Amino acid sequence: MNEQNPLPGRLKAIRQYLGLSQRAISEQVGCSKRAWEGYEKDESVPGGKILQSIAKLGIDVHWLLTGEGTMVRGDEPALGEFDEDLMISIIEMMEKFLKKSRLKVKPRKKGMLAMALYKSTMKDRKRRSDWDGKGEAPPEGADFASIIALAVDD
Repeated sequence: MNEQNPLPGRLKAIRQYLGLSQRAISEQVGCSKRAWEGYEKDESVPGGKILQSIAKLGIDVHWLLTGEGTMVRGDEPALGEFDEDLMISIIEMMEKFLKKSRLKVKPRKKGMLAMALYKSTMKDRKRRSDWDGKGEAPPEGADFASIIALAVDD
């Protein structure tokens, strides 16, 4: 990677964050595998349509282009808001569930799962704290088993 252009490293970080191969992400964003390889090797720069497709994956394009802010659009809690006890509880529940269910999940996917569950819980807390008590209560966060089912290794 060219040190003067950190864009290729951020593109690779996005792919790794999403847990995708170069072929899989190229299919997701609508380019060839060779084109994506070129983006990660700083041989070419993704155009507007590719950037739009990346944004549809929930990635903050401002972060991608500048490195400012967070990778995931509007999803990251501020550092001061991180609830360590909640994350520990999520990891313990996840490990217990996986062991009881005899499911195999790779470590990288476990980390992504823990973050997805954490984010879902934090969003649910925010919706509930913002609710004024009038009308229908906000919906519950994502179901624990449903999120885990997305990451189970075949």
